[in-house]
Amino acid sequence: MESRHIQIETTFEKYDDAKLMADKMRDASLIACGQISEATSIYDWEGKRCESKEFVLKMKTRSELYYDCEKFILKHHPYKTPQITKTTISGSEAFFNWIDTSTVK
Repeated sequence: MESRHIQIETTFEKYDDAKLMADKMRDASLIACGQISEATSIYDWEGKRCESKEFVLKMKTRSELYYDCEKFILKHHPYKTPQITKTTISGSEAFFNWIDTSTVK
């Protein structure tokens, strides 16, 4: 049985873009919360090795909202091919109840 709750991650070049995405997704009640942290990314893109500072946006939501969240991210993300990953989470029932009441029914 799949967990009822997930964490979705995506990355941004600019903090303001990560904040805007979190605000828009929270306003749409797609996520209960978003957390932004800074990271150094090392990757190959279009045949070149790249290293850049990025901002990681971690969002908590219900698993049944994943495809709505993915669609929203793809529509509003500034990257041509954004990272969108999903991880099932487990933990406090009180926290998950808060996620349930904070997201779209």
